[in-house]
Formats: sequence, structure tokens, C-alpha cells
Amino acid sequence: MRGEWTPHGPATNHHPVRRWCARLFDLLCFGPAAVAGMFAGYFILMLLTMPFVSGPFYSGPPGGGIPEPYASAVMGVVFVGVWVAAIAPMALVESALISVFGTTPGKRFFGIRVRGADGEKLPFNVSLKRAAIVYTLGMGLCIPVVELAAWAVFARRLQSTGSTLWDNATGSVVTHEVWNWPRAVVCWIVGAIAIAGHVFVLLFFWAAQGI
Repeated sequence: MRGEWTPHGPATNHHPVRRWCARLFDLLCFGPAAVAGMFAGYFILMLLTMPFVSGPFYSGPPGGGIPEPYASAVMGVVFVGVWVAAIAPMALVESALISVFGTTPGKRFFGIRVRGADGEKLPFNVSLKRAAIVYTLGMGLCIPVVELAAWAVFARRLQSTGSTLWDNATGSVVTHEVWNWPRAVVCWIVGAIAIAGHVFVLLFFWAAQGI
């Protein structure tokens, strides 16, 4: 019934797919923060690399521009920096929400909450540590293929051991609300939309970078 929560233990179904859909739902919700981070990261990195393009450290041909192979290296640094700058704000937003509410929009919609082993909400620093591990190891920095492989590995670990690396590292406990079938149908439809939207955004961004 609605409002009941599953216990936490090795024999429990830990719903790896539900947790993944909730996370993708959150990524779509946190999109504005990611876009702001991308623009800020791009602007800062452009300021840092400008001296090597036309400033005092420039040693290329007249008129500006970076000679190869340095141009590719600089663009690689900029791309990685912008990608990390897009992920960092999402991790911060998630950490704040979990420390204050014990859940996020996606987790709340899918009936998931995160608490400490004592049943209390996680402190912000602990929640931030959890988010950092999730986005780096659990999601492979949202890099296509790498993200899917990371999810498959940790989904198997979750279902077999009852916990994840980030839950163990922070002493957090994840519980799931018991669904009735109408809610389950709605949530899985939304989950499918979240997965499709996430895949589209990733492929669009990487295609725009010519990768």
C-alpha cells in the first residue's frame, strides 16, 4: 500500500532499475544547473587558455591560433573541464536536497529516500561525498557506454549484496515505498521517458563536440 516502506536488508529487492530511473529523472530536473555550470566552466577555461592563443605565451603563426599538436590538447582540456563543470552543480544540488529533505525530486517521485544508519538525514558533507562517488564511479561521469557499464556493475552488486559502494562509504540506507499497480504503471512510463531523454541529451552533447 502507498505509504509503506520496504525494510533494508540482504533479502530485500533493492530495486536497481527504479533507483536508476529516479537518478535519470533527477538529471533532467537538474538540467538548468548543468547548463549554468557548462557556460561558467567554458568561460573560465577560455580566459585561462587565452594567453596561449594570442597572449604573452603565444608562439604560433601571426594572427593567432594554436599550432598542432597543442590545439588538440587545449581543446581536450576545455572539453573535459566543461563536462566536469556541468556535473559538479548537479552533485551540489543533489547533496543539498538529500541533506535537507532526505530525497530528491526523482527519488520522491519513485518512492525512494536516503537516511543515515541512525535513521536521520545525512549531513551535507556526507551527502556531498555520496554524490561525488555516485557521479564518478557509479555513473562514469555520465560518459556514454561507460555510464551504462558502471550502472550494470553496481546494479548487480546492489542486488547481490544489498548495498552500493557510495552507500557503504557514507553509511547511508536507502528505502523504497511500496507501490500499488496504478502508481507503478505511471512511474515506469515516466522512467522510460527519463531514460530516453537522458540518452538523447548525452548523444546530442557528444555529437556537438564532434566525438
